[in-house]
Amino acid sequence: MKTPTSLTCKLTLALIALLTSASSYATTYEPTVFENDSQVTDIFNGMETGFKQLKPILLRSGSECTQRAETWSYDLAVTKNVRLQKVFVFYTHAYQDYYYKTHGKYFKWWFHVSPFLLVKGENGAPEERVIDRTFADKPQTMKQWTDIFIESKEACVENVPFSEFEGDVSNEGKSYNKAAHCYIVRAPMYDLFPKSVEAREKGLKTSLEWDLDEVRYAVKALTSAARKKFLARTGL
Repeated sequence: MKTPTSLTCKLTLALIALLTSASSYATTYEPTVFENDSQVTDIFNGMETGFKQLKPILLRSGSECTQRAETWSYDLAVTKNVRLQKVFVFYTHAYQDYYYKTHGKYFKWWFHVSPFLLVKGENGAPEERVIDRTFADKPQTMKQWTDIFIESKEACVENVPFSEFEGDVSNEGKSYNKAAHCYIVRAPMYDLFPKSVEAREKGLKTSLEWDLDEVRYAVKALTSAARKKFLARTGL
């Protein structure tokens, strides 16, 4: 299994706020539910991998997680007719302190995002599978995925509006659990940044459609050859 490297989502806190719970759009957004994990694995194995790699010596930046998640989501939606969701994991001050005490250096991320799918479980109820091909070699359960990035392996707090835990992640706002190492928030596949999800939480964003300018921004993270193929197959 791959471990996190410098391909991070180091976006400025001042530029982006956050989040929502799945319940806020569940009545109008119906994700695809796959019949079995074999189908999900097929989707995973066909995901785009042609993203730029970080090469400081060439002054070339790599891809951001927001770009990869958007590119994957749009590609699968258009070419495979799959309705995905995205999951954001947010790191807290408590986790930053844990990481510093463990390694003697600061943890540089404040969030990470990836698409996820639903698949029927043994009892027929939908189960979640995160498809993050940059950091995993197969689809992951939600806990398996967060364990890649949360070194302490603590379970993340779920379904809490950002307004209730903002202080645990940023320097302002309410605290929900000062000891929590992470929070996860689910969103429709169309939401590129945490600020998009926050806007949805506040009722300022209600559309369930692609912002093609955001998609075009995301695919800039592809190499020239991969981007050319992506544009051809998606008609973007």
